[in-house]
Amino acid sequence: MNDVSPGKYFLGVKEAAALVGVHPCFIYEVLRGQHGNDKPRVVRMGSRYRIPRDEFIEWVNRHTERWAPKGKR
Repeated sequence: MNDVSPGKYFLGVKEAAALVGVHPCFIYEVLRGQHGNDKPRVVRMGSRYRIPRDEFIEWVNRHTERWAPKGKR
């Protein structure tokens, strides 16, 4: 899963971007709500964003389900 260990609870923005294959700027836009109201939960740790790993994966699955092949839904 793109160097994200299974025991890791939080993802950084760069890790989340690498996981889904987008630029980190897009992840920042999503976290700010610029692509709709349904956004993943985020925890601020100092100046850094941390995204709960399992919740992020669920969020990605919800938003990509419509593009999945019919047999994979």
